[in-house]
Amino acid sequence: ASILWMGDSNHRIQTRQILDDSMLACLRKYDNDGKTTACSIAVASSWLPTISLVEILPTGDVCVDQPVEAAEWVRNEVLGGNWEISDIACGPVRPVVLTTSDIIVVDNLSCEGDFSTLRKSVISFYPRQAVHVAYSTLTLDFECETLKMKTIGFGHILLLCRVFNNKFELAQARDEPEQIDAVIVAIESRKIIQRFCLIEDLSLFDSELTNDIPIFFDTAGDTIGMGVWWKGIVLSGRDVSSLCAGFSSNEELQRNGKKKKNKQKPIKKQASRKDRFTRGLSMTG
Repeated sequence: ASILWMGDSNHRIQTRQILDDSMLACLRKYDNDGKTTACSIAVASSWLPTISLVEILPTGDVCVDQPVEAAEWVRNEVLGGNWEISDIACGPVRPVVLTTSDIIVVDNLSCEGDFSTLRKSVISFYPRQAVHVAYSTLTLDFECETLKMKTIGFGHILLLCRVFNNKFELAQARDEPEQIDAVIVAIESRKIIQRFCLIEDLSLFDSELTNDIPIFFDTAGDTIGMGVWWKGIVLSGRDVSSLCAGFSSNEELQRNGKKKKNKQKPIKKQASRKDRFTRGLSMTG
């Protein structure tokens, strides 16, 4: 974790308490000179349906402090039937991200089936500028637990999910995650546009590692950075590609320059001198 912003607060938030299990997302606003004009923070409790939006000015004054009213409606909707909030082995997890248009939260749910535990992740979108109570949801169409979520630019979100496959025969049924997938969702259309596998077989790893995703990632503009502990760091994006291209060009120029600089004329072979024995001299000269 890293400190994104710090300042003295001239206002005590007394209407709602930030619980220990809460997850936070931060979004900063800038003026034309690149200075921070406000810092928006979304707070989502892992167990309770509570979601709050707080906006803090650089002076420390809180100009917005309001609950997301639709959060209660969504919780009642997704908990229909026998579904309940998943108690993931690494603790309750409710990822949240904040964009200029939406507050986006993922609820991980579970339900006891005939032979194994069923799971699903429900993404909730709460428009920030809505006059009335408004929301929309998207349920991922495969059994999973979403542990991490980040924005990509302004139009997409990237989720890392532990995928389960419980559709086995009774003798082979197991309740362990099988693989880790990445899912990209378009914010405007509320649709999945890409899903791909990052780790194919989690059985190769220790059981402690499967309780969490051993992958860390962050985004800045169109650049994505991902750290995979057994592989290293991966960077992708247009800015990084252009930067790498510049490095490649410079290295090629340096190599060509060194080749020209170190180029020497061929040395002509000189006749070797004859030693004493060849001239017939004795050991004593």
